[in-house]
Amino acid sequence: MVFFLFHVLFWGACLHYTFIRFPQIRNYVNLTESDQLYRKINVNQASVQELMDIPYIGAFTAEQIMRYRRDNGSLQSLEELKTIRGIKQKNFERFSKYLTVK
Repeated sequence: MVFFLFHVLFWGACLHYTFIRFPQIRNYVNLTESDQLYRKINVNQASVQELMDIPYIGAFTAEQIMRYRRDNGSLQSLEELKTIRGIKQKNFERFSKYLTVK
């Protein structure tokens, strides 16, 4: 247990020093956690897999979006997604920034 704690503290200190000494590395790490890595997907043309590749959209939600498109045609706005069963406001706010309607 002591060995594990030592390693955690040691590597934490190393990362802290690296971020201070080389700030561009911190910028790179922040980029990997940002929305900039994801291009916007057209919800009217996306496949189930493309929808599932978007953060916060799982298999069930992707299938529900596909079913809605099949039954109702193309979406006119992203707001229509809120009418789909299983899509709550909180999740809509999380994933809508990765989607577009064209």
